[in-house]
Amino acid sequence: LPIGDNFTMGPEEALEAVKMLKPNVVIPIHYDTWPPIAQSPQDFKIEVEKNCDAKVLIVDFNESIEI
Repeated sequence: LPIGDNFTMGPEEALEAVKMLKPNVVIPIHYDTWPPIAQSPQDFKIEVEKNCDAKVLIVDFNESIEI
């Protein structure tokens, strides 16, 4: 889910989306590439995992994962 907040939903709206969608895993995207969309994926992870059953997977730039 995007968490950048300037051109997409922010962390608070993304948290609400997680509550509605009830996924097993959430990957925050579209954040921190330039100042207008600076966000903390770690703070998002803390809030999601405190308020939902989903796990947050933070994927660093240039990192890949297998789903």
